[in-house]
Amino acid sequence: MAQTGTDRHGQTRKHPWARVFFGHFVHSVHPVLAACLIGLPLLAGCYQQNTRPPAYVPKTHAVELHGRAAAALRGQDYQTALRLADAAVAEDPAYAEAALTRAVTLARMGRLEAAADAYGALAEQWPGHPEVHAMRGIVLEKVGRDTDAREAYKAALGGFNELAGGGEPEPKVWLQQALSVYLLEGESDALVVLNRLLGKYPDYAPALEIKRRVLAGDRSFVMQWLEDPRD
Repeated sequence: MAQTGTDRHGQTRKHPWARVFFGHFVHSVHPVLAACLIGLPLLAGCYQQNTRPPAYVPKTHAVELHGRAAAALRGQDYQTALRLADAAVAEDPAYAEAALTRAVTLARMGRLEAAADAYGALAEQWPGHPEVHAMRGIVLEKVGRDTDAREAYKAALGGFNELAGGGEPEPKVWLQQALSVYLLEGESDALVVLNRLLGKYPDYAPALEIKRRVLAGDRSFVMQWLEDPRD
């Protein structure tokens, strides 16, 4: 598991985003993008420490169940992962990390409507976390709910823009913006953001690869990459 931190709601979070969107929960086939980090660890420290309530500590047994669920998910044993994630959520309904693993597992199993519902519940639980909205948008797009998907992408982009703070953000957040723009607005607008990013960081390999795929019109690659990043 990755580092731990607290989110804006004070919840202890293991950082599955030591990549671009939910790294430790999913196994990727795109090692060239290993250096790109988009996700939950970016949010730890994005909010002033003195405004955080006391950290939420999940129940010990729920943590143990979730650890086993995440390991099963990485091993592509989805039935086991879902069973253990369900058990972890039942043990501690406020344990959002376990709920996230459950949502990712449902998506991996092809149970997309159930995954959309699970991500929707997470978006309500973590409204300030744009990566949850982005993952929900991808699932909604896959099931043909394009209007709902656009709303989810709008929420994701708004959140990433807020993280960027109106200036030149770190490259990871900058790429998050570009990916959200691409999903929401398409190639031309995304290339504007990618070119600004690459003007500042010309050797940033993940952005170079994403730009190549965007120019090729490979939307499915971008969506799959967001779902399946790796360290």
